[in-house]
Amino acid sequence: IGSEQRGIEQAAEKPSIARAVDKSCLLDFHTVTPKPCVFGAADAAHTVVLFGDSHADHWSTPLIEAAKRNDTKVVTYLKSSCRASRLSTFNTVLKRDYTECDAWREQAIADIIRAKPRLVVISEFSIGNLTRDMPTAGRRAETARWQAGLRSTLQAFSRAGVETAVIRDTPINDSFADSCVARALWWREAPSPHCDTPRANAANDSTAAAERAVVASVPDTRYVDLTNHFCGPTACHVVIGGKLAFRDRHHLATAFAETLEGPLERALF
Repeated sequence: IGSEQRGIEQAAEKPSIARAVDKSCLLDFHTVTPKPCVFGAADAAHTVVLFGDSHADHWSTPLIEAAKRNDTKVVTYLKSSCRASRLSTFNTVLKRDYTECDAWREQAIADIIRAKPRLVVISEFSIGNLTRDMPTAGRRAETARWQAGLRSTLQAFSRAGVETAVIRDTPINDSFADSCVARALWWREAPSPHCDTPRANAANDSTAAAERAVVASVPDTRYVDLTNHFCGPTACHVVIGGKLAFRDRHHLATAFAETLEGPLERALF
């Protein structure tokens, strides 16, 4: 346990090589005007756009590094709690409809289409508007509303001749990974399986299937599924290869995200 604790601590403390959030590129709730941030050589041969909420942002580190290896710069369009899908939502912090998100999203889509990047990479908190205790009928209706919003966004890019890749959302763990692992190590217990979550609860396979169906229906759009790097057949893990995989319940820890550069590069480039 001692050596494992040191390894996990070192992984958690390792500074990121590049994160969009560190350049204040993940906009706050109130900002409406998009803030494109550029990572990589200005004269790179190609451009990839990363578009979405904080679940897009946590892919910024491996995407930026993979892009550099392929003579590509990354431009980010990111806003907190604001999905790329054309879906109006209620903001629990603002305690009202998130109108700033809708306005920002439309401006961002228009800006991206004008720029004509080689590829738009989308990832988002796909089930943020769904809850486990939601009645079946309500969950079905909300899923259909989200699918329609995602389809609308993807079709806007497709009609403009811009290719899109949608990265499947990350698992949602039952516990906060950082505190659960710290508590397990304090009690000299192995974090796994104590902090792991059954795949049936964490992976949201049914939501991913609904997302994949939308992607398959829109030309020039592909689906990137890296779930097998987090989950096995029965459980999703919070410590992987000696690294803390998540910094809370569902956001990737940067040091672990760096290890996914290879799989992400193969999927996108």
